[in-house]
Order: sequence, then structure tokens, then C-alpha cells
Amino acid sequence: MKEKLPVSVVIAQRPLFEGLEVTMEGIFAMRCGTGYFVQALEDVDKPALAIFVDSPHLEEVLLKSVPAYGGGQFSYRHEASITGVIKSSSLADFSCAISNKIMERFASRASAGLKDELCG
Repeated sequence: MKEKLPVSVVIAQRPLFEGLEVTMEGIFAMRCGTGYFVQALEDVDKPALAIFVDSPHLEEVLLKSVPAYGGGQFSYRHEASITGVIKSSSLADFSCAISNKIMERFASRASAGLKDELCG
């Protein structure tokens, strides 16, 4: 199993990781259909400290398999890990992006079906 890197390390050393597959852990947040990872809950409103999850239809896939966060401006805001390739972000607010392959919620593990859909 790969070592899980903190989001802050990936952002701080982005040139080192760009183009490489990494596994990182942090807080997954989704607001207005945009999913991203931050290091800590207090960073969820700071896109400069976030890594955009570049995965088409991510919110749709998640809503079919994983219950959304209970209210507020976020559909998701949970501890999670993700594996993917670090690249430049297509959204100007984010310093970089990760192409999504596998994402797990720690609070209540996602079903195998969700993992299969996200790997496709």
C-alpha cells in the first residue's frame, strides 16, 4: 500500500509530484458541484490551500452511493483519501488538481460499488 501524503505536503511540493500518481489524505469537500481536498476543516473556504478533484460527474456518482453531508453549503465535507495523478488545475482558484481514481470516506466507508464507479 502506498504511503498517504497530507494535502499540505502535495501542495507545498507540487512540482515534485506533478505527473505522478499519489495517495493523499485530508478533508474532501464539495460545494456547488466542485470537489476538492484540503488539509483541515478550517481550510474548506480557502481554494488556494486546496487540490481540485478532476473527475467528471463526481457529485452525481457520489450522490448515488454516499449520503450527502447534512445541510449547509457543502454536499460533502468528510475525512477521506484519494489516489490519482497530480496535474495543473483547470480552475483558476486551485493551485493544482488530482485526477480521481479511488476515494474512500473514513467516517463511513463507501461501498465497493462506489469504488468501482470511481475507478472507471
